[in-house]
Parts: sequence; structure tokens; C-alpha cells
Amino acid sequence: MRKLLVLMTVCLSLGLNAQTKGAKVRMTPDDKSNKVTEMLNSAVGGLNDEQKTKILALNSERFMKLKEFRTANKGKKEEIKAEAKRLRGLFQTDLKSILNADQKAKLKEYVKTRRSEGKGKAKGKMKDMGASEESINLDDLDIE
Repeated sequence: MRKLLVLMTVCLSLGLNAQTKGAKVRMTPDDKSNKVTEMLNSAVGGLNDEQKTKILALNSERFMKLKEFRTANKGKKEEIKAEAKRLRGLFQTDLKSILNADQKAKLKEYVKTRRSEGKGKAKGKMKDMGASEESINLDDLDIE
């Protein structure tokens, strides 16, 4: 009887563990904002505190608006995609005004390198980790 109880406990715990491993965990807008800001920081070789604060605020606003839009428009993938693209464009415009010329050049080179290295490989991995590609991908930045 004791062996049966132990066997059932082990089977139950393995089943529960398997269920939690397969669950996707979505990043919160704050997590996304922090992640993108840190990625930009490393891509441009360092942001000053004022730049970090401004970029973090831009990212937070963008991701909160996108989350609200997704909630209001569930199931409308094309509209959500268009809104994400619009918000990304606004972010890029504001980002250009925050970065200096040297940082823009470094970011442009970083994006160029990432595009040539990845060719879409990283996007699938990020989706597997529960992140949407518009949330933390710097490859589509158009910095001139």
C-alpha cells in the first residue's frame, strides 16, 4: 500500500511539473521596457542616465498602449500588427531625437550586424520564450 501511495505521488508530481514547463510566460510591459532599454544601452555602448530615463519612459508608454490595444481588439491580428508598427515608428522618431550622432551610428551598425547574422533565427527563439517579436527586437529600427 505504501509503495502504491509513493508511486502515485511521484506520478502526480511529474505530471504537474510537465504542465508548468510548457506554459508560456508573457513579459509584462515593464519587463519589456527594461529589456529593450538594456538592449539599446548595450547596442550603443552606453546611455547616460537622462537618456535611459527618457527611453525607458518611451518604451513603457509604447508597451502599455500596445497592451491596451490588444485587450480592446482581441482576435484582430492585422489591426494589432498595424498598431504595433505605428507605435514602433513613433518610438523610432523619438529615439532619434534622444541619441547623439555617435550612438545612432553604433545602433545602425548593431542592427545591420544582427540582421545579417540572424536572418530570422532569433525571432523564433524569442517567441518560444514567450516574448512577441515587436516587443524586444531591435532589428527593425531604421536609424539614419
